Amino acid sequence: MKIRTMTLDELYVFIGQSEEIFNEHYEYKKYLRLHKLHPEGFLVVGKDNIILGFAIAIPEKEAPRLHMLYTVPEARRQGIAKKIMEELFRTFQDRKSMVLEVREGNNSAIQFYMGLEFEIEGVIRKYYSNGESAYRMRRILE
Repeated sequence: MKIRTMTLDELYVFIGQSEEIFNEHYEYKKYLRLHKLHPEGFLVVGKDNIILGFAIAIPEKEAPRLHMLYTVPEARRQGIAKKIMEELFRTFQDRKSMVLEVREGNNSAIQFYMGLEFEIEGVIRKYYSNGESAYRMRRILE
């Protein structure tokens, strides 16, 4: 299994599939601009030229923020998402913490992030475009 920087072609495909994957719409131009500024936060993991997962994390003023983390269904529960997150922790090790938002009802993701030492900071009401709320989570990196 190899983790590497996402190509622009891959970014285009992932953003195009984001509505299906995350039930949310993401603007390609925004992520294209962010990829040019911070390619280190755009990661894919693959094996034998098959992509098994990806992550997008952007270093923001307060803390790096995980925007997306995805593993293909047939490769879940094999430690792929954990490996991607560990790589992001190394990438942003000079920062104090990392933050993310996760749907309030996404219990498996919440448990996964808690297993990586993220803690719930609070609730953001109506965070998602469908009106769903999110938990704001943070992990100390130092």
